[in-house]
Amino acid sequence: MKIASLYPSMRGKEVLYPTFYWDFVRAILHHSEEITDYHVFLPLDCYPPIGFPEISKVFVHNVMELQEFFQENSVDIWHDFGYTDVSYLTHIRKLSHQNFPITMVIHPWRLVSESIEFCDGLTEYDALICSKPETCKIVGSTHQHPHALDLVPDIFTIPQGIDTSKIRITDKSDARYLLNLSEKVIIILCLADFSVYKGGDLFPLIHTFHILTEKYEKIRLIISGPDNYTYAKQLQKLIDDSLLSRHILLRPNATESAQSLLFSASDIFISPSDTIHSDNQIQILRAMSNSLPIIATDDDEKGIIEHAKNGLKIQRICKPSSYESLNDYFPLVSDEVKPLILSQGIVVDPQQMIEYLTLLIEDSDLRQTLGEAAYHYVATNHQWSIIVEKYVRLWCTLRDKMGSKVQDTIELENQMENRFSQLSGGNINDLFFFSNMSRDIKDNTLLKLTTSGETLLETEHLISYDAMKDIIYRPVVFEILNLARSATTMSEIVNSLLQLTERDDTDNLVPNITYHIMWCIKQGFIVRNGKV
Repeated sequence: MKIASLYPSMRGKEVLYPTFYWDFVRAILHHSEEITDYHVFLPLDCYPPIGFPEISKVFVHNVMELQEFFQENSVDIWHDFGYTDVSYLTHIRKLSHQNFPITMVIHPWRLVSESIEFCDGLTEYDALICSKPETCKIVGSTHQHPHALDLVPDIFTIPQGIDTSKIRITDKSDARYLLNLSEKVIIILCLADFSVYKGGDLFPLIHTFHILTEKYEKIRLIISGPDNYTYAKQLQKLIDDSLLSRHILLRPNATESAQSLLFSASDIFISPSDTIHSDNQIQILRAMSNSLPIIATDDDEKGIIEHAKNGLKIQRICKPSSYESLNDYFPLVSDEVKPLILSQGIVVDPQQMIEYLTLLIEDSDLRQTLGEAAYHYVATNHQWSIIVEKYVRLWCTLRDKMGSKVQDTIELENQMENRFSQLSGGNINDLFFFSNMSRDIKDNTLLKLTTSGETLLETEHLISYDAMKDIIYRPVVFEILNLARSATTMSEIVNSLLQLTERDDTDNLVPNITYHIMWCIKQGFIVRNGKV
């Protein structure tokens, strides 16, 4: 079986996501004889991470090589890691002139941060994959496309995998020596993003620790995670002002090896993710594989944690209910962000964290018992061999389902042809919008509005800006889409927008017009329709 994936990258950056996805590819090939080779397509100007192992069955390509690849190869499954719009994936399938199932991982944050339809263009031969039952429930109830012709993908729960052989790389004493940490303190570890939008769960934890340090002098909280916006500096100032700098240590942007040492050096792991849209599963699994007792939020009904047996589960509560009370939970959050938090209405209760931390701080036997149970649970349910078996079984089922219904497959191809008839004639070269600022766009390039662009223009849905909200100017996007309705050339759109600017003197419009057009192309809102 031949698998292909478009590897995720940060839009506008030449940085690939963490090596967890390479671990997935490596695990698939190591634990399954069904998979003959795995083809990974990287965005333009992106490269595998340093130290990427050479595996004989892994083939790394550039996205601009898709045409040549499909001329010489057939694909059995296209698997997406959950960072690519569905319209791109279905467009790849259509332009390849092949029928293959698409499986796509669904991340909880995409349910609120993007206005895409997860089922748009997918069929009954495809599958959406969630790591948590709670996410499956949300996807199933809110993201069924109304025009899917009754051919909608099934939704499956396949949890994340972990390599249980990568446990403590050294004993606790050695780890603490290397990290310059005292052996006489109890260390609580938390992994979180240092971010206004994703790090809100840190403030209830800091509030909790402020109370605990009044009773327990020899406890330390270490917070580690990515810090892409120097948010840790603001957080450090808050900690210093509250006189907690001796008890709370920040380790932003720690390397993988440094984080492994932190796991080895710690006594307790805590992960109070504050909304259902934060997936902390891989963090919890890493802690459990290191035999650490855990305190964490999880799926309310099922999930990884069986309370008081392999960990302690924090319940989410619906408060605060006012802007004033938000200041106690999120003191660094701006007023623009507070309505989003209030609309979610979900945080964690510091009092419950105080109760659970007190229990584990005072009872070393309970820490050991929960840690051993946690490791046994992970080894039994989340080892890569188990997760890979679930994926391969699903992929084989989808292939068999497609192959057993030849007529349906032909009908599927016809439906796909009709669905994408507005897209530039089905030429594989039109995959240019996967690259960063395509070199193929000229002033006389004819640009045409897509169905996705038409929908956005008519409904004026919120636009997903990713990390570019200070660059993308929303009215400009809608004006570009409006002009593209008449299949306008690149230069005509630019000139029209310049004339608009001269009348209204709109700030930040002139220097970014071309960038906005390219952004619309990359999002699939407009496509190239030939040259004049």
